[in-house]
Amino acid sequence: MLTRTLRRVAVGVLVGCAAMVVAASPAAAQGLGLRSGASLNPDQFSVGGQYDMTTGRDKVWFQPSADLGFGNDTFLTALNFDLVYRKPVRRMPVWTAFAGGGPALNHYRFTGFSSTEAGANLLGGLMHSSGFFTELRLGFFDSPELRFGAGYRLQSRRSRGTSTPVAPRPPARRR
Repeated sequence: MLTRTLRRVAVGVLVGCAAMVVAASPAAAQGLGLRSGASLNPDQFSVGGQYDMTTGRDKVWFQPSADLGFGNDTFLTALNFDLVYRKPVRRMPVWTAFAGGGPALNHYRFTGFSSTEAGANLLGGLMHSSGFFTELRLGFFDSPELRFGAGYRLQSRRSRGTSTPVAPRPPARRR
């Protein structure tokens, strides 16, 4: 009964996220990213991609991602639908801290058995204005318990520097 309710909630959230993707207007700061990392329970290495999309708010981004996990006699396909809040690190303006979370849809394939389960994630990390980022992700329900990853956000020349809000530097004082 509970898993049926979770699946209905997950489908509703997926439909809502898909509607946001379709309705969002393109912006120069949007872009693809490549990611890899490792997870605990199941113990796996993963590779994947993400798409950063503005929500119309300065610091809130929609960041769907897909990861493929290998290892521990399990193959995992994880679809994550995260909302992320970004804030520049005050003393290091080229770095931006981010935190957020959202629902996930996880398909596990074992030898002779497979299962699709709903999950949820909380995440946080740091992103450099060059595109490099690191991430720590906590999983709930049927998501991997802990994942650490790193990646690179592919940026076009036009969007370089706009993906991460950076505080302007004060002008140098003359003596």
